[in-house]
Amino acid sequence: MNLKLGKIIYILLLIISLSISCQTVSIEENHGVLNAEIELYSYSQTVETYGDISITGKVVNRGNKSAQVITITFSAYDNSNTIIGSADGFPAGANELPVNTYANFHVVFFDLSDWSNVHKVTYKIDWLNMDGTSLFGSSSGELTLD
Repeated sequence: MNLKLGKIIYILLLIISLSISCQTVSIEENHGVLNAEIELYSYSQTVETYGDISITGKVVNRGNKSAQVITITFSAYDNSNTIIGSADGFPAGANELPVNTYANFHVVFFDLSDWSNVHKVTYKIDWLNMDGTSLFGSSSGELTLD
C-alpha cells in the first residue's frame, strides 16, 4: 500500500513539473522573438446586392514566424454600445500565412442591412503560431467607419 502511494505521488509530481515547464516555454515564446503577428492591413465596408452589410479587406503577418488557422471576428455596436451584429471569417489562402504575406477576407453581417445603425465596429484576429508550440496569438482593434 505504501509503495503504491509513493508511485502515485511520484506521478503527480512528474505531471506538475511537466506542466510548469510547459508554462515556462509558453511565457518565453509570448515574450520572445519567434511569433507570428497578424494585423488588419486594409478594409472597406459595403452593402451586398442582397441587402446585408459586409467588410472586405486584408490581413498581414508582421511577425517573424508563419501563422495558421487564422480567424477574424467583427462586432457591430449601436449608439448605446450594444452589439447588434457579428461576422466571422477565415482569410482566403491563410491555411498558412508566411511572414510579410497578405491574405484577403470577406465577412457578411447577415443580421444587418444598413450601416446607419452601426455606431462602431470592433475586430479580433486569432491565429496559431507555427513554431511547434501551438501557442495562440491575438490582436484586436476598432474600425474607423466611413
